[in-house]
Amino acid sequence: EIYNEILLEEFRLAAKEHQHRILFVYLNGVEHQDQMKSLGLYGGKERLPSLAFNTRDGAQVPFPEELPVNKDTILQFCADFISGKVRSADDAKEMAKKALQSALPINPKNQAVRKAPKKAPAVVQGISEQFGDGIRGDQAVVTVTLKNFDEIVLNDQKDVVLLLHAQDCEPCAHFAVYFKRMADRFEAMGVRNLTIARMDVSHESPPKDMNLMVGTLPILAMIPATDKLPPWTFYSGISKVQQMMKWVH
Repeated sequence: EIYNEILLEEFRLAAKEHQHRILFVYLNGVEHQDQMKSLGLYGGKERLPSLAFNTRDGAQVPFPEELPVNKDTILQFCADFISGKVRSADDAKEMAKKALQSALPINPKNQAVRKAPKKAPAVVQGISEQFGDGIRGDQAVVTVTLKNFDEIVLNDQKDVVLLLHAQDCEPCAHFAVYFKRMADRFEAMGVRNLTIARMDVSHESPPKDMNLMVGTLPILAMIPATDKLPPWTFYSGISKVQQMMKWVH
């Protein structure tokens, strides 16, 4: 609690410098771990404290973890964003690299100590599986990324069942077993107007205006061919092939 207040005070000081240009807000990262991904903040509560710009165009511009979190570093982050120097996570990392190598020392206050990122759960066929492992049903699932999102998910000729998952999400690894089996069954049935797809949100998220990042992972949504606008129907049943197939029907 004391550490949070120290960080918030630095945050408030930076906010005063940009009160007419940038809106500064904060929230409980423990309660909103999955929503953090839409800002390019991955890894959940182990990566806190985290900051990022929430931009109108949906660009993901996270504050570099290499830097301490204080008024000076936040103001530099804001200045580089406003000037156009920082427009992506890669730009932010380059900013941090230059700051750390600069002859002028940066303010070291509030250097965060974070846990190492989680590793993907071990694959145990039939119990815990990852996508891309070639196990039964894997080939029946279409991989969605930001680059092909519109082409696949917004195809008005297809109903799309979209699974949002992450590599370090253990419940996702368990769910993948049944999701792939379901995809395999639909493929065998020759259902041509249905796409079974998945998107790994470990390092990127679906467009914000799609309102898909709700609740905790895994998230399974139905995006019908006749209506490609939210709100969506989300699956809330158990991880079993027949129940999921019934929901899709």
